[in-house]
Amino acid sequence: MKIGYTNADYILAYLPAAKNVQTQLTEYEAQLIQKIQDKYQNLQKEVAYFEQHASTMIAQIRKPESSNLKFLGNSSRAMLDNSCSKNR
Repeated sequence: MKIGYTNADYILAYLPAAKNVQTQLTEYEAQLIQKIQDKYQNLQKEVAYFEQHASTMIAQIRKPESSNLKFLGNSSRAMLDNSCSKNR
């Protein structure tokens, strides 16, 4: 009885389909990173605007804006958590 070991990475390096999949994954990763960065920058702008104008907002406007910022923050965290958990 013979037992052999194979280096799967070595074999996959020579398969064109594996190279295509790797390229697609790299492109998808770049898209996700860009989405996360855009969402984070948008959140920062919204928070800065809210902090600057909160003292002059009436309660009927300030409360929904505050809730919206919480939603955006949670959404950003969820997107980041999901992208990190898929990369494991």
